[in-house]
Amino acid sequence: MENKDGCVTERVTKKISTDTPSSQLVDAYLGEIAKGYGINWTPALPSHDDDNSGNDDGVKDPASASALDSPLLDAAKISAEARSNGARTPKLPEVPPTDDPDARNKGISKDVEVEAAPPEDDFEALARRFAALKKR
Repeated sequence: MENKDGCVTERVTKKISTDTPSSQLVDAYLGEIAKGYGINWTPALPSHDDDNSGNDDGVKDPASASALDSPLLDAAKISAEARSNGARTPKLPEVPPTDDPDARNKGISKDVEVEAAPPEDDFEALARRFAALKKR
């Protein structure tokens, strides 16, 4: 929306602007977060996707493809690095994976029937609630 008539002050229009932060600010913010968690992080190189030359035919350059092929870090190694930097990570219990659908429902017995409470009369329920309100 535009302030064509000038009836909204400049101070208000600046506060409601929807401009995104600069990429340098975002990279600095992410770098500080990574530093806080003890992670080696470097900002991504500026991409050249905006050139719209049209001659790349959708093929990515080998430099960006090789970055995706790099081996991922082991969870134990990451955890050890975080502990050495003083970061505390929660210890999660080890749960073995199961493919057996019956193992997930071990605690539920199919033979036991759950006894449902008898349906309560609406008038009795209302009278009981009203009596509880009177006691207050």
